[in-house]
Amino acid sequence: MYYRLLRNDILRSKAIALTTMLFVAAAAMLVSLAAILIVNLSGAIDALMARAKRRT
Repeated sequence: MYYRLLRNDILRSKAIALTTMLFVAAAAMLVSLAAILIVNLSGAIDALMARAKRRT
């Protein structure tokens, strides 16, 4: 039943469905990029702390 509702909605308003899909894809991409940045940042902080510990 939900499949029929979704299919009819997409067929009726293709532009709105495409725009919504693009926004959802962009949001997913931004979330994954934020996760990658957090991982890189934590690695950089660990390296910086290890380097600072060696110098003292």
